[in-house]
Amino acid sequence: MKRLSLLKAVNRLENAAGLDPLANGLHSAVTVIVQPRWLRDVLAGFPIAHPLHPFAAQVPTGQAMGAE
Repeated sequence: MKRLSLLKAVNRLENAAGLDPLANGLHSAVTVIVQPRWLRDVLAGFPIAHPLHPFAAQVPTGQAMGAE
């Protein structure tokens, strides 16, 4: 099966070892900022038994699509 060029690009980005230091630094910063356990639980979706990030991603997407 032929792989799509977009998937190849995403795969290269995912495996780019040069981005690891940036990702590790970002992880450390987020860990410091999101210190309270209750906030981590809310962001992980424990109160509603579903992760919050899919919903949170829809807000800017909807705003961008609705703007003209």
